[in-house]
Amino acid sequence: PVSVPPTALVAHPRQEREGERETMSKDDILERIKGLTGSCFRGKGKGYDAKISIKGTTYFLGNYALGADSGLAFDKCILPLLDTNFSRGLNFETIEDFEYLRAAEIEATGINVDFDTVLETMTIKVSAAVKKIRKSPTPGVAKVSKKKSNKKSKASKAGSTSS
Repeated sequence: PVSVPPTALVAHPRQEREGERETMSKDDILERIKGLTGSCFRGKGKGYDAKISIKGTTYFLGNYALGADSGLAFDKCILPLLDTNFSRGLNFETIEDFEYLRAAEIEATGINVDFDTVLETMTIKVSAAVKKIRKSPTPGVAKVSKKKSNKKSKASKAGSTSS
């Protein structure tokens, strides 16, 4: 039911070790949720914001009741951008890892949200963010190179007047 192709997912340093899934406690599950990239807990009853920051600009990917869902939103946003020199790990090595963590989070917290509804909203928000990211100039690169060239021209002017 998740549209992120498993073959596109890469290893992540926070992935579970072999056999660890069966032994994860409620605290382990919640710690794993806290460690998801792009997922920010807003407080009890307020859910998790999913965000991605690229070259100083933050893009909002939605608010989700479950941390696993906000982590997946980050992954779904970053996948189409991997060809644009954005190198950062994904939250989930495979779709099965996401499904396991989501089910464990539901069991640990008692919060259950229909995934089809979540995925529909996620797809809209992530698609909009990806479009904005692709349309935006590369602000970090443009500003840095412009500032450097201005400093060089000022330095050469200063050097030519002092000779």
